[in-house]
Amino acid sequence: MKRRLLAFLLAFVMTFSLVPVNTFAAEADAAAHYTKITTESGENVTVEYVETVVGVAAWGQSINTPYYHVTIPEGTGKVLLTYPESVKLVLSGDDGAVFFYRNTYPGQSTIDLGGALTVATNNDGSKTVTIPVENFMLSTDGSVAVGMAYYVDEENQSAAEFFDFTYAAQTHAVTLTSGEGYTLTGEATVEDGKDYSFTVTIADDYEMEDNFVVKANGETLTAGESGSYTVENVTADLTVTVEGVVKKQAAGHAVTLTPGEGYTLTGEATAEDGKDYTFTVTVSEGYDAANMVVKVNGEEVTAVDGIYTVEKVSSDLAITVEGVTEAVQETAGLSVLKFGDTSTEAKAQMFQLIPAFDPAVKEYTVLVPDNSNMFYAWATKADDRSSSTTITAKWVNLNIDTEKTQALTSGKASGQNLAGFAPTGTKVNTMTVTVVDGDFKDEYKLTSVRVAPSLTALSLDGIRFAESFSATKTAYTATTAAESVTVAATPRDESYTVTVNGGSDTTVPLNLGENKIDVVVTNPGGYTNTYTITVTRVGSVEVGFTVDPADAKVTVWDSNKDRVAPTDGKYTVMSGAEYTYLVQKDGYVSQKSSFKFSESSTIDITLAVATENPNLDRSITAEWGNFRNGDNNLGITNAKTPYAPEDAEILWAVKHGTGWAAAPGSPIMVDGDIYTYSGSTIRRLNSMTGETVTEGTMVGSSSYSIVPMTYGDGMVFVGLSDGRIQAFNAKTLESLWVYTDELGGQPNCPITYKDGYIYAGFWNSEARNANFACINTIDEDHASATEVKYASWTYTRAGGFYWAGAYVTDKLAIVGTDDGAGGYDTNGAALLVFDRFTGEKLDTHEGIRGDIRSNVSHDPQSDRVFFTTKGGILGNAQIDWDTGKILDYKEAVISDANGNTYAMSTCTPSVYNGRIYIGVSGTSQFGANSGHAIAVYDLNGDGSMTKAYAYGIIGYPQTSAMVTTAYAGEDGYVYIYLPYNYTPGGISVLKDRPGQTAPLTTTNSGYSEVFTPAAPLAQYCICSTIADQYGTLYYKNDSCYMMAITSKIESLEITQYPTITENEDGTLTVDGLKAVTKLRNGEERDVSKYVSVTKNEQTGGYTVSYTYGFDSENYGLKTVTAEIADYTVTIPKDEGYTITGEKTAKGGKDYTFKLELDYRYEAGEDFAVQVNGETVTGEKGVYTVKNVSTDLVITVKGVKEKVLKPVTVYFSFSHDDTFESCNESGETMALKEVTVPYFDLELYGLENFYFASENYGPASGDPTGGPGSALDPGTKEFAYGKVTMFHLFIYATEVYYLGIDPADAGKGYLKDNGLGSSIFNVTGSTGSTFLQEIWNYDLNLNYYLNYEYPLAGPGWGSTSDQILLHDGDIVTLGHFSDWSFFNDTTSIFNYIVADKTDPVQGDKIKLELYHAGADMYGTYNTAHTLIDYSPSVYCTPVNDIVSGDVTTWQYVGNAEADGSLVVDTSKLAPGEYIFALAGQPGKENSGVICSTPGGIRLTIHEKPVVKGDINGDGVINSTDVMALFNAINSGDDLDATVADVNGDGVIDARDVMALYLSLIHISEPTRH
Repeated sequence: MKRRLLAFLLAFVMTFSLVPVNTFAAEADAAAHYTKITTESGENVTVEYVETVVGVAAWGQSINTPYYHVTIPEGTGKVLLTYPESVKLVLSGDDGAVFFYRNTYPGQSTIDLGGALTVATNNDGSKTVTIPVENFMLSTDGSVAVGMAYYVDEENQSAAEFFDFTYAAQTHAVTLTSGEGYTLTGEATVEDGKDYSFTVTIADDYEMEDNFVVKANGETLTAGESGSYTVENVTADLTVTVEGVVKKQAAGHAVTLTPGEGYTLTGEATAEDGKDYTFTVTVSEGYDAANMVVKVNGEEVTAVDGIYTVEKVSSDLAITVEGVTEAVQETAGLSVLKFGDTSTEAKAQMFQLIPAFDPAVKEYTVLVPDNSNMFYAWATKADDRSSSTTITAKWVNLNIDTEKTQALTSGKASGQNLAGFAPTGTKVNTMTVTVVDGDFKDEYKLTSVRVAPSLTALSLDGIRFAESFSATKTAYTATTAAESVTVAATPRDESYTVTVNGGSDTTVPLNLGENKIDVVVTNPGGYTNTYTITVTRVGSVEVGFTVDPADAKVTVWDSNKDRVAPTDGKYTVMSGAEYTYLVQKDGYVSQKSSFKFSESSTIDITLAVATENPNLDRSITAEWGNFRNGDNNLGITNAKTPYAPEDAEILWAVKHGTGWAAAPGSPIMVDGDIYTYSGSTIRRLNSMTGETVTEGTMVGSSSYSIVPMTYGDGMVFVGLSDGRIQAFNAKTLESLWVYTDELGGQPNCPITYKDGYIYAGFWNSEARNANFACINTIDEDHASATEVKYASWTYTRAGGFYWAGAYVTDKLAIVGTDDGAGGYDTNGAALLVFDRFTGEKLDTHEGIRGDIRSNVSHDPQSDRVFFTTKGGILGNAQIDWDTGKILDYKEAVISDANGNTYAMSTCTPSVYNGRIYIGVSGTSQFGANSGHAIAVYDLNGDGSMTKAYAYGIIGYPQTSAMVTTAYAGEDGYVYIYLPYNYTPGGISVLKDRPGQTAPLTTTNSGYSEVFTPAAPLAQYCICSTIADQYGTLYYKNDSCYMMAITSKIESLEITQYPTITENEDGTLTVDGLKAVTKLRNGEERDVSKYVSVTKNEQTGGYTVSYTYGFDSENYGLKTVTAEIADYTVTIPKDEGYTITGEKTAKGGKDYTFKLELDYRYEAGEDFAVQVNGETVTGEKGVYTVKNVSTDLVITVKGVKEKVLKPVTVYFSFSHDDTFESCNESGETMALKEVTVPYFDLELYGLENFYFASENYGPASGDPTGGPGSALDPGTKEFAYGKVTMFHLFIYATEVYYLGIDPADAGKGYLKDNGLGSSIFNVTGSTGSTFLQEIWNYDLNLNYYLNYEYPLAGPGWGSTSDQILLHDGDIVTLGHFSDWSFFNDTTSIFNYIVADKTDPVQGDKIKLELYHAGADMYGTYNTAHTLIDYSPSVYCTPVNDIVSGDVTTWQYVGNAEADGSLVVDTSKLAPGEYIFALAGQPGKENSGVICSTPGGIRLTIHEKPVVKGDINGDGVINSTDVMALFNAINSGDDLDATVADVNGDGVIDARDVMALYLSLIHISEPTRH
């Protein structure tokens, strides 16, 4: 049926009218203005010129308008007309339009265009007008066509074009079948709804029998009056058939075809006279024709090529067959052979055999859908076969490319698995089924063909199906308001082709109402499979939210649980559809509700403030707070866990539940206790005993309790069945809230906690949808224990999430998915990256083989994330942590211990030091020793992974590894722990380090377990081990026991002895006891709360006992003890030291004593402290005897009196410009070498000036203040042996100024001979001494150490009593007459620096003259400035200083302007000299002396004699050879020490030769 659409004129949109229709006349075709007409999807249209309409417009303009009829494809929504750049289109869609009507059309006056037309300018300047055809339908049946006048060209208002549009008629194919003796005549197609007529013509030599009939689609037709046949109102394709037409029989002879058993005669009933007659004989199946005889009228005839011929028939014929007998059938081997995809036939999809099974047929084709992974067989022996008959199937397991042979049990009700015969995909296979019964043998051969080519993914862009996708499900529905949808279809194999509605275009426009989309998949063999999508398009409305607080987050979901993204704060939703919204903000109570609107609306929400739950203790720490012990999910610990079985023993075992399904959940450790759950009870267990500390009630049970709970911020979170998560107060186990996911599911993903949010996935089945959810953890309603909690966001995926824990950063959440299909080899899993706050999917890596059933772990060293899959893939990725983009992806194929590839793993990778550790399944998941392994991979620099080796273990480690690094510092080895899911469920251990290429065990055998459970603890196990700080391992298995495995307990020790009261009733009251167990791993554990104390009647003391273990036949309880008793301690007394300690020691307790040396004594080389003859070591004088069990005798040896060492310094004392000369001693104090002994200042009554510290404390003792003189006085003991500048001043005064014998100095002489007078008068306090007078000079002086102003701290000067001296120090003390000397820029101490420290006579020495002066009004830092005013320099031998006036010494020279002076030492005799300059007038104060005399001590060494250095230049070379030769020839006197080179006592030519040969390193020839 054709549908007429609105016809209209294109041009400038304006209102106009045409003159009455009867004034128009058709003219010839005019040239078209348009250049192209297409549909929005690019489909071709058919344009037919109809006529040219001529008329006059209302305003008088002549109109000459061509009229075109355009046929467009059914369903077209928009038509695109293109005009060249030369045509000046003028369009304004806001105007109305007046329509004219053709006489044949009923009409209406106007229609409002509503701006529906749009114009776009193309790159080449042309313009395209888009016409929304459906907008202009004027009647429901489309029968009205109306013309609309538009100008095409603004300059030529008569230039217009008129179109009408018609949908191409829907047609149906007509199949006119051919047959012998007739001909069908009719059209090949018929329009929908129209009648179809055709004729039947019978050939001349044929006729219609009584049963003649003509049918259309199986329905009988009756011929009309004209002899034609008509099918009325055709709505589907037609197939026309004719029956009952036979060939006319010519006159002839009758033929009798005699019937009989076992054969069929075929031939005509009559034979023409004189013509040949032919017939055939067909022997029935199961009959034998070996003795068959065919006769005609009693005469035997033979066949040629199976055809019997009677030549030139002249009479009636009687045809008979003899000798056909029933065949003797050899018995077949089988009576039943069939195949399906599961072991239960009633539930199985049974695979078709071609041909259908017949025991006698030996070869078959079996049709297997490509999405089938399992292949089961049913086989039953033939009835007459004996009971000893065997049936054997032989095929190739395509999963491991290995030939397999398997016996089939005859008549077994359940199918028998033929592993790997037809894995998912396109691989084909062959199989032989052999039946043997004694000597009898029968074989059946099968070849598989993959049919029903499937998709691995099917979706509509942005629109979710109402049904979950499954490769086997072929019908889907969806609802949307979108105008079009894009189909995404992923074929299972690249060789497949996929069409959408018969074509390659995947974008499908939608009409309002239902739209059908057929997605057809075809494999290379021609097999097809059709997926049908029915999309219902509805209208849309906008919904907005006004929220308080304004930054609250609004999330909107549709009925499919998909999030609706807002545009400019508005949500575009389907009219009349129900949506759910959630409004959340941290710190507020969430609001969740639903809405359904048929018009745009706004929802107002105000959130209530959520208060902090006062009962939560957020300070609780978690020793192992989640499945993988930390945010990185690596399972790494530094605890010293035992790794050899002899070093481990059971600490306790406690049972919770009965049966494997009720086993307790895997443990975590929080606040020192073990947390687990079973049934509907959550428990907190004492980690020392396993006893229940407290319990809580869950709203349901978990699904198999195979993952632990998770701790976070004072709460623990438990996954429960039916998609629930319950939060508990970690301290009290009181319930806080319950989250129930809208899609439900098993809660078998470890929960990840991060800063107030948890992240967890759920699982419903291999293919059904399930969510990954983010949930805010705040307890919004403290009064409700089961407060309803809502997800902040969810992500839905077919196949869901199982054992897939997320890795969560500050910004991102990263998780792996199931593959959405059964089996392990579908490339349907993905690594997803979300914005952890909004749930926006930032990136994904799709197409990963097999379910990702591990946590995503993160290795900080490589900064990559890792996972494993059940499809045998080890994957890793590099992530941009800011954007969430996956920058790089690498994967490796996992192989098991036997080398089988694509080995299954559900183990979260542990990555450490460039090594990756995972558990791997062998070929028999629940069987023993089939390749199960701990596999080790190297992580390469580019992220690729290379297998190092696989360590075979008993069962499949169906959990994740724990790795301890505690011992890596010793030898680089780490230890990997993995329980296995096979009885007895022991803990396998592997020893590994980088570079290792084969397994190392801890038992010196090929395999090692640290713990192997015995009854009643032995059972299958799906649980990772955890460890506490002491190295104790905790885990559970299907025996329902939670177990603690400790490092071997070596002893019990008492660390604090108690007060024990013996009560009248015989009991003991024990207070203050502290005891620890000493573990073999070196740790010790406090067991004070778990010991008992009893009276020891034999010793009179007490016995402390600690009991542990498991009270069962295979284990038993163990007890360790320690004794409490008193022992005598003998403490020595001797000169030089003091020992402080108790005179008794408690038995079993450590005994501590302290040794202090007298300040006058020190420890010699043979120093030793011994207890009972054994040397003990201490720290800072404190010694400890461990675990006392006998009397103690302490001895000390090697203590000796200190030898006090004097300090030798160089001391200058000057007054103005001269060094001080001492009358009593005759010494001049110019860089005088002084050896100062230590002496006690108390001899002088100056003990207040004992040395205390070179660094002073803050002013006024304020720790926050600046530097000052806050020093406590030193002590005699501390100052002992420390020589200070103060000692120097006293010593120099006694020896040089007063002139006493140095042997008498330092013994108090000054105290009675000048102390307190002008000779030596000191005042002040510690660190702040003042030399009021010294050597008859007042206090206008200053002193430096090594030409530096002495500082006790930044900005604070030190005084002589707190300045320690060291050998070689230079001390300068200068006194001045003028009190303003220090204000001059050239003050205060002059000194000289030489470029050679050990010059040889004749060397030239460069001297540089400096003055050193401190900033006396600022930081007090010393400046060292080259002297630039060229002072005179003098020298004198050190031992011949005649005066302190430097100018009286030998003049050397004047310094240059740069402060330097070069001195030639050739004229100076070897010896020690002082080079100096006199004190100098100031620069600003030129009339007074402002700097001291100063200089340097230099030793000029005698020039060494060098044999052969004839010219004395210090170098022996050819010049010396010539000089020696010339001197000998000239008869010069030569120094034999230089010139007698060969040492023979004669200077002659031989010495010249010896010198020459020495230069070229050749020995002188031997004389004969």
